[in-house]
Amino acid sequence: MEQLRQRDLRAVFLFLREIHADPDLEGFATNIVSMLSKVISSEWASYNKVNPRSQKVTGAIEPVPP
Repeated sequence: MEQLRQRDLRAVFLFLREIHADPDLEGFATNIVSMLSKVISSEWASYNKVNPRSQKVTGAIEPVPP
């Protein structure tokens, strides 16, 4: 198994520190999606939360599709 490079490991630690720095649950999805691109290179990033009891789906995506 390949090990993370020091630069990548630092990015993961910064990501974890940032998502735990602000305990605002309302902005959690937006915050995690915006910071995920600093750790993982991708075209899109999304966070989805499904509550089967209330039948509510919430989420965030970045960048916002046209």
